[in-house]
Amino acid sequence: MKHTPAPWYYHLKSPYFAITTKESSGNPKWDIARTYTSFDAQLIAAAPELLAACKLAVRYVAKMVADEVKTALPPEIALEHIENAIKKAEED
Repeated sequence: MKHTPAPWYYHLKSPYFAITTKESSGNPKWDIARTYTSFDAQLIAAAPELLAACKLAVRYVAKMVADEVKTALPPEIALEHIENAIKKAEED
């Protein structure tokens, strides 16, 4: 599944926040999503960058697993959580 490319922005359009692909709020047809809290709007707007960070982290942590690196949190556990988050973001 392909999502709308980054960057995403959020704008207050009382009574809701619109998540858009444009720096200015403008036309409602640019809205990707709407929410009623600024906290949710910030999180949704950060989604493309968070997904990209997870994909990068998978490569790094997978290397740690392959190299059998020992840490306080076993890399296998971190890898499983990151892969599950990516799967949730990309499933159809």
